[in-house]
Amino acid sequence: LARGLDIAIQAMEFVDNAKLVIIGKGDITAELKQLADKAELHNKIVFFERMPYEELMEYTVQSDLGISLEENTGLNYYYALPNKLFDYIQARIPVLVSDFPEMARIVNDYGIGLTTNASDPEQLASVFKEMLENKDKRRLWKQNLEKAAKELCWEKEEKKLLEIYSDLI
Repeated sequence: LARGLDIAIQAMEFVDNAKLVIIGKGDITAELKQLADKAELHNKIVFFERMPYEELMEYTVQSDLGISLEENTGLNYYYALPNKLFDYIQARIPVLVSDFPEMARIVNDYGIGLTTNASDPEQLASVFKEMLENKDKRRLWKQNLEKAAKELCWEKEEKKLLEIYSDLI
């Protein structure tokens, strides 16, 4: 499915006291819902349709963990920096991302979560549990997210973009 959501759904079988919230609609939504139904995980997985950004962020800030689990199906995914990663950072929630160069660089440089190559649902569930239950790590990630949110924001990037444009004009 190229997004890692299928493994995340399967991992929920091994995670207690947590829900996986998937927001949006795409070409794999029906397959993901079938997978959740087949595994009888409808009490642990919640699907929402697309929603306006402001409403999406209301859900995001209430989350305990943000995930961006891409599969390496090409250079586009391998070097990706998904917008949701920055949304999670602005919401100050720890992140779990695929261990791909650019995402890993941000997560590791700022110390805001973990990276994973987990391709097995039980292994991924173990990472979920560690991230949700380790209070010391969560405290550290939350502190580091404050710095990351101040540095990795549009206001800083806007200045760089304006400088580039002014050099071109």
